[in-house]
Amino acid sequence: MSDYSMETFIEDVRKVFAETDDAKAQAQAVCGHMTKLLQVPNLLDGKLDVPETGTATASLYQDEDYGHPAPGFWLMCNAQAKGGATAGVSPHDHGASWVVYGVYKGAIQQSTWRWGFHEPDRTVPHFEQAAEWVQNQGEVAFFLPGVIHAQKNVFDGPSVVVRLEGQKLTGVIRHRYNAETGAATLYG
Repeated sequence: MSDYSMETFIEDVRKVFAETDDAKAQAQAVCGHMTKLLQVPNLLDGKLDVPETGTATASLYQDEDYGHPAPGFWLMCNAQAKGGATAGVSPHDHGASWVVYGVYKGAIQQSTWRWGFHEPDRTVPHFEQAAEWVQNQGEVAFFLPGVIHAQKNVFDGPSVVVRLEGQKLTGVIRHRYNAETGAATLYG
């Protein structure tokens, strides 16, 4: 993929938004392009200082014209060290947007969550983990609007993730969930 670049990726993503308004179709198409982007050698050189502890984030590109459900997709990357208080992100949703995660270096554990309504009292929902998997270097995954997920670094060292938000999430109403109590808190 030596002929593929971040600029080509951005053009491909803009085309995806121009061709369809369907969130699932957009996220799936972006995953295909993200897979190619993750193969670009030295993609993040000079763009992100990878810490040995804690986290770091860098903006790679923000588009003002294209996005879902409204203008403004955002391409960014982050590094997350293993262990400690910053080892993972609590369960959360992305509001009305979708997000694609591509692991550039390392490995992260992704988990999805849901509300279960068990017998006999279906008025008391239970917050429960639905699935869990390890997303390795070069692999992509996406989460559609309303899907609750969490991730944490499971690599022996920092993991670096390239992330594309279908709409820049700053200011978008979302929820963060307490895995033990199921409490949902607004943020955004």
